[in-house]
This record gives sequence, structure tokens and C-alpha cells, in this order.
Amino acid sequence: MSSPQHLAAPGEVAVEAPAVEVAEPGIEARREAGAGLVEESAAPMRRQVAERSATRRWRNRVQLRTSVTLGVFAVGMLVGVFGWRQLNPPQVPVNVYPALAQGGEPAAAALVATHLRANDAVKLGEELDQETLTLIRQQLSPLTTVDRMEFTGSTSLGDQTVVAYIVHGRDAQGDRGLVGLILILRDGTVVAK
Repeated sequence: MSSPQHLAAPGEVAVEAPAVEVAEPGIEARREAGAGLVEESAAPMRRQVAERSATRRWRNRVQLRTSVTLGVFAVGMLVGVFGWRQLNPPQVPVNVYPALAQGGEPAAAALVATHLRANDAVKLGEELDQETLTLIRQQLSPLTTVDRMEFTGSTSLGDQTVVAYIVHGRDAQGDRGLVGLILILRDGTVVAK
């Protein structure tokens, strides 16, 4: 700070001028501008807060609208699937070939199986006709010797009974093998067809 240097004449009163700061010219302008900002800064801040609040509200509305849309879509899908199942129930497959009741081993088939196990061609020839023997031989091919037979089951429909066996035996070279044998009985006797 500098003080003015006035020399007072005799009889004059010396008055001191107020001290004035000499500053750079840009600082005053900045101070005035800053003072204006400080005074006016409350309004822009309120405006910014209001804008942010409006943006958040808008964003919340968009999120709410999206959530409601997805919820309505999910509920619609569930109602649609449920309605479709109610209107179009699944088709239960009908068994076009119902199972026949299984039975025990019939006596006529057991007699033929006993003769086959014993490899007794003479007694088989006495029991069965030539056509039935040929069909049995074709079923047992390539086996030439029967070692053992297992009864697997039988079923009847009307006057016809079907009997199934698994035959273990050997072929002409002596190799072991197994084949299936089906015997058809009609009226208690083994027939070809």
C-alpha cells in the first residue's frame, strides 16, 4: 500500500486520501465475474439438480416401463402355454399291439424239446410230420447238435399257441452257437404254420 504524500500549506488541513490498491486490471474483472457467479451459482445448481432429478425420473420411468413390458410378456407366455396344453392335450399312444398273456410250457412242446435235447431224430420223426421237421431244421441251422434248450415263454391267442426256446449247440465245425426256436401249437399238436 502506498500512502499519498500531500504537503499541506500553512493554514490548510492535510487530508489523507483513502488508500487505493493498485492491482492488475484482469483481477478486478475476475473478482466481479466470480462474485456474480457466487451470487448466481445457486440458480444454475438448482437447475442442474432439477435436470438430474428429471433425468433420474425419466430413467426410472423407462426402467419401470421395461420391467412391466417384460412382466406382461412372461405372464402372456405362461398363460399361452397353459391354454395351449388345455386346448390340445397330448395324445396318449394307443397300443395297437396289446400284449398277450404269457403261459407255461405246453406238454406237446415240452415233448419236442426233450427229443431235441436228446438229439433223437427217430422219436422226433414219429411225433411230427415232414413239413414241421423241415421248418424246425431251418430254424436250428447252422447248429447240428443240441446241447441244451431253455424255455423262454409262451402265449396263446384263440386256438393257437406260440412257444419260444433258446437252443445252445454246436455247428458242423464244432463251434458253439445259439439260436432261437419258435414252435406253433394248434389244438395241442405242433404244426408247421
